[in-house]
Amino acid sequence: MGARRHAKTLLGGCEAVAFALVFIATFVVCHLAGVVSSAELGSDGYAVSDGEVEAPRPFAVGRALKHLELDTTCEPGTSVTHEQGEGVCVDCPVGHYTSGRKPVCKLLDLTDFDCSSYFNPTAFQAKYAFSDVVGVECDFGSAPTYTLFEQSTATCSFADVAFSECTGSAAIDSLDAVTFRLSCDIDAGDIVFQTCRDNLVGTGSRVTCTWEGGLENCTACPPGTFCEGMNTIDPPPCPHGHACDGASKSACLAGSYSTGGLAACLNCPNGSTCPLDGWGEPSKCPAKYYSGTGATVCEECWAGHACPTEATEWPVRCLEGYYAPALSDQCSQCAPGTTSDAGSSECSAMNCSASSDSAKNGTDGSFYCVHGGTVGGTAGSCTCAGCDAGYNGASCQTAITSPTPASTPANTSSPPPPTPPSFPPPNLVLDDDDRAPTPLSLFLLLTMTALVLVAT
Repeated sequence: MGARRHAKTLLGGCEAVAFALVFIATFVVCHLAGVVSSAELGSDGYAVSDGEVEAPRPFAVGRALKHLELDTTCEPGTSVTHEQGEGVCVDCPVGHYTSGRKPVCKLLDLTDFDCSSYFNPTAFQAKYAFSDVVGVECDFGSAPTYTLFEQSTATCSFADVAFSECTGSAAIDSLDAVTFRLSCDIDAGDIVFQTCRDNLVGTGSRVTCTWEGGLENCTACPPGTFCEGMNTIDPPPCPHGHACDGASKSACLAGSYSTGGLAACLNCPNGSTCPLDGWGEPSKCPAKYYSGTGATVCEECWAGHACPTEATEWPVRCLEGYYAPALSDQCSQCAPGTTSDAGSSECSAMNCSASSDSAKNGTDGSFYCVHGGTVGGTAGSCTCAGCDAGYNGASCQTAITSPTPASTPANTSSPPPPTPPSFPPPNLVLDDDDRAPTPLSLFLLLTMTALVLVAT
């Protein structure tokens, strides 16, 4: 049993030795392969085979191997070159930059340490070598790029007293003054930051940062920035009125604009103008004017429409019963008795309409016909036509009566006496009856004459 146990122990020791030898052999082979790979890289970082340049390999690979050999560290704005076989730091060319992973920044809007009872100037002086403002050290290690312009997010330490995730930003004004900021994610009522939080959330605090450097490769400046010189550290935003691709800038054409930090110019929006090349901020049209997109001048508001405020994007059509002449900032209501269609520049008298209100006299277009009839005319001159039988007048208000015939005046004078007949009648032809009266006839004649005389 003892011998068998000893044999097992010896066998186990041999297996361990064999495993160690395999590990050492693998390490040597990998190291030799790395050396060969490094030796086969040309000075420009491309692989060389039989005097011909092969397809490009990642530039950082070759430089990483050289860096392992030479251990060269460069300042921000510079990178390592191996063209002479040595690690030398050279300035980044135009359109490129290097910054670093861990900048130390001064928070220019936190000059009062009393905003938190935990912030002590002595601690910041010891940590960052300044105490005129609150300072912070950020680590952008997990960010895809190390720039404030691209709004990279970092984990930041406030002299190891407080910690927060903070995001960078960059802006440029019309005078090309660049402002960098850090905005931090801090809960309301945080017991450490206290009122310092007010200047760190939202737009954040203005900062000036000292970058760590130590990056081996220069990086192309991102679109929307303009790295016009060499040795750029943190890419600045493109200036107003221009579009930038990182290495160059071009002025915006009339009708377009840029407020800075843009890779392409924007069309001037409705209600504003961009009259010249290189325009940085759209100019608002005043009231009574409007403009379409990409405009260089403001247009007068149309008749029948209103442009009520500055920056009117499109004229507002007047409603029915309202009107507006050209170049108006509001639509006015038509006067009583007048009206208009929608989009009218003036009002006209409205047609009269029948009303059951006896007080309506037509001044507003409503008219009352007393005894039937059809209303016609326009406001202010309404009439009724076709009144009920026996009525007439403008509102059928007058009754028609039959005319009274003229009476013959009474005769109060005495009738004239009768004209006595001619005796004997002239030109009478006497016959036998007309002979001389007899005594009897003469008596009767005299008697009748006497009676007549008595009667009168």
